Amino acid sequence: MRRELSHDDDSRRCLQREAAALERLDHPTIARFLAAGESDGLPYLVSEYIEGTSLAAAIRALGSVPSGDLVGADLGRSLELGEGLPSIFEGRYDQAAARIAREVARALAHAHARGIVHRDDKPSNIMLLGDGRVVLVDFGLASLENADALTASGQRVGSLPYMAPEDLRGDGEPGPATDIYALGVTLHERPVDHSVREPAKRAEAAGFRLTQPQRGLDVLVVPARE
Repeated sequence: MRRELSHDDDSRRCLQREAAALERLDHPTIARFLAAGESDGLPYLVSEYIEGTSLAAAIRALGSVPSGDLVGADLGRSLELGEGLPSIFEGRYDQAAARIAREVARALAHAHARGIVHRDDKPSNIMLLGDGRVVLVDFGLASLENADALTASGQRVGSLPYMAPEDLRGDGEPGPATDIYALGVTLHERPVDHSVREPAKRAEAAGFRLTQPQRGLDVLVVPARE
């Protein structure tokens, strides 16, 4: 933790939540926990070093090209591996996106089975690695069973464009459905869909989700299985 944040209670709790969450988890799609503690008054967290690029950066690198004109390899080019991309990027763009989402779903299922809700799964927290692995990172906003002192109960936390309608309304506590909804939004995200990342339009987009029906996942899932 940076020294200027060490006296901020929210920053400390965020780091403590992430350490407590990672200690419970052991899965190839989640960064491996190594150690946590405090040194010279500064809290620290040590986890597996993840070398790759975020899904957000990979999508951003595609510019404004319609996804229908892309293939999976285009999504993997931000890794700058040259030839021989991992098989996860084979085929059409929607097929590669579905494979990435499947790996994130496995990470979330592992976390949910251990009483942990990520609460902030989104493209910038999904890492693509050169060996084909997909790794979910940043459990700093997670809610944990039997850890009330660390869980931000009753607060609306997360990234607005990926929050479920019930979370936007403040209805109830976050649960696995919170993460599943965010993964669905991530699966729908396209290179041309820049509005989801423009702060000025986030409130408008959130209001739209509260009042309008959303596309079904069959828009992507059915074509990706063909």
